[in-house]
Amino acid sequence: MKNEGTYTLIDSIREIFFTYCIRSITLGSLTEKKEYKDFQEPGPGAKLFLPKFEDFYSTFQRENRNLNEIFVHVLDLHYFYGGRTSKYIPLIWSSWSAVPHINADIRQYILRSLLAIASKIDQDPYERWLIALAEFKTIIRDNSAIASSIPLFKRLLEVLNDEELLRKYYFTAFKNSLIIIDLAMDIFYSEQVRALLWKDENIIIEDSELAGENQFTYNLPMNFIDVPIDCPIPYLFDRMIKVLNRESPNDDIERQTTISILALNSK
Repeated sequence: MKNEGTYTLIDSIREIFFTYCIRSITLGSLTEKKEYKDFQEPGPGAKLFLPKFEDFYSTFQRENRNLNEIFVHVLDLHYFYGGRTSKYIPLIWSSWSAVPHINADIRQYILRSLLAIASKIDQDPYERWLIALAEFKTIIRDNSAIASSIPLFKRLLEVLNDEELLRKYYFTAFKNSLIIIDLAMDIFYSEQVRALLWKDENIIIEDSELAGENQFTYNLPMNFIDVPIDCPIPYLFDRMIKVLNRESPNDDIERQTTISILALNSK
């Protein structure tokens, strides 16, 4: 039993990291592919298997990048994208499509996406898995016009529709990683901080809702106008959405980048 007053918040955070790392040895992670073999949760009072220090240290080193990636995706979704998975998923996958090695290592990117979606779901692990997977498929289907023009999306859909593959090589790693996304949301995410990042009089929240998400526009024309932009995040997000929806031409990246830089420095 831990002595009252000596077990701090940072101790609790460390314990979550250590638990995740130890469980990754058998359950897998973003980059550790373990096959599901009728895994059973240990019963009440069961002790967590403790590896030798050298083995644990090696595991922690290996998982350090995965821990960072999970935090980045969850906080990116909720701070930059305002929790809007319907925009987040097609935008990140469109950007990943330009990276050659993604197709060869698509599993970890699918898991990153599923975990980001699951950060908005409050259910038991299996229900979170089913809901996140269903939402992922729906988002891709709703963006079929974009998906059809990008070869990576074809490979993505093949995996998402392969239930046996997902069960064998994705679910346990997803389940093991849930404690990290919950840690990110419960301790490191702040509604107050997000409100400050989105406090800008140029933002217009639309009445219509999609998948329970408030839609918005940044009320400035695409061409450069010397108007102060108080919050760069929603301004850039709005421009990304316009390109995604093909409301803005994407054939002159240098021009659009220059306009954005000028606008962001117009104060």
